[in-house]
Amino acid sequence: MDVSETQNSARAYFEANETRFDRLTASLTLILTKVADTAGVKVHHISARKKSLDSYLEKFDRKQHLARPTDVQDLVGGRVVTLFRSDLRRLEDKLGDVFVVVGTENKIEDADEDSFGYMSVHSVCRFNSSLSGPHYDGLHDVEFEIQLRTILMDAWANVSHHIDYKGESSIPKELRKDFNALSALFYVADSSFERFYEASQNSKQAATDDLAALTASEIPLNADTLAAALKKFFPDRTPPDDSFVSGLMEDISAYTTIETVGALENVVDEYRGAAERFELENPPKVGHSEMPERFAQVGMLRILLNIAVVDYANRLAPQVRDRYARYR
Repeated sequence: MDVSETQNSARAYFEANETRFDRLTASLTLILTKVADTAGVKVHHISARKKSLDSYLEKFDRKQHLARPTDVQDLVGGRVVTLFRSDLRRLEDKLGDVFVVVGTENKIEDADEDSFGYMSVHSVCRFNSSLSGPHYDGLHDVEFEIQLRTILMDAWANVSHHIDYKGESSIPKELRKDFNALSALFYVADSSFERFYEASQNSKQAATDDLAALTASEIPLNADTLAAALKKFFPDRTPPDDSFVSGLMEDISAYTTIETVGALENVVDEYRGAAERFELENPPKVGHSEMPERFAQVGMLRILLNIAVVDYANRLAPQVRDRYARYR
């Protein structure tokens, strides 16, 4: 088949199936979000796109080995951008739950040392039988590509794409050293974020272990030990996201003299009853109505500190501060 015949065949295929491609694209973001949730991965960004007709046809001009319309396996593509490399492995393990994985190319493990900007995991997939119903009718035979990248891989890929150099051979010789140095910096940062994430997870576990093994007065207060302490102080209340614990820790450091888990525990033991009375008389608001529901762990400790520590409460507006003063 010559180039013109291939182009005509590809155009006819695209136009006949464009509605299916649009439906597939619309489904991918939702499905990939569910995959990330199942894998327990916090993602930076999830997207899906369909190639334009011009982009689709251009690929046949650029890659001469493509002979059939279905040879372009990324006509529809989804992308998941994660925070850490270990997230990529967890996502890759979960793709098989909802997709038939036709093939995978790991451009991270197999990449050259100078190609950080092009790192990602590419998997060609189809919907598997678990995705059934009218919404998925007619889509199970369409192949598409899923790309998995970290946020730094994605950032470098986007920047380098707009610089318009497709590879090292196209970069002017006098610019290659700077280009490769920038790529190396991104690679080191990506690796360092992964190591920091692993260390932070270990720190959280160590904080829990310390709380069980050491005297509370010996344990310095930080975001990790505070999270472990909250579970101990309020085990039957909803635990917070890490960001809420970190914000609370910053306020404790700025507005109190509490420096150890033991010192915090003494305050909690002394003012727990007062905080519970406040909660009973001022239940948390849900939506636009007051509901007799309980505060979560962070909320309960904030109430307690507002009552127990005057300097902590003084950061509030006077009318709010006065609500807590009468419970001291």
